[in-house]
Amino acid sequence: MTQLQLFTYLKNTDLACLTAEDAVKDLLGYTALVSLRRYQLWNIYLENADQSQLQHMLDTTYYLVNPNKEGYYLSKLPSKKIDPNQTLCLVSVFNQSNQGESNLALKISRKTQISIPKINKSILWEIVIQSNDIKTLEKQVIMSQSINQGLLVNPIFESYSFLDPTLIYETHSN
Repeated sequence: MTQLQLFTYLKNTDLACLTAEDAVKDLLGYTALVSLRRYQLWNIYLENADQSQLQHMLDTTYYLVNPNKEGYYLSKLPSKKIDPNQTLCLVSVFNQSNQGESNLALKISRKTQISIPKINKSILWEIVIQSNDIKTLEKQVIMSQSINQGLLVNPIFESYSFLDPTLIYETHSN
């Protein structure tokens, strides 16, 4: 089975992301935040597939990407340059049930005649901080613990993991 990755993003202003950034800085008082960006990360599992099958899915259905309001990257995000005194963190937030998107996989399979055993969806937060203190970022910003601490992950039904930028970006520069 082959796993393909698709990163989608809003072409226009992402109001949820802007609100989260303002809340992190103003409400949580986390001043080390340089930038915050949000992607939808799709992990699509296909039998003996290649990139052309994923492109065919994108061209024939709007289930994964609505071209009127969303853009996308296949496989990897474009390179990201940050200052040497900054740290880039990628946080994948996913539903704890982790049952995948079986109904969506079935709809796409019917429309495209491509067998899709499994699709998983998560939110990918690209966080750049003016620090290398990941533990403080995790405690104060990522994992919700109270009204004054944490924001990006709701521990009642979500989990998260840090992703390696070298596996996500075409090239990663510090």
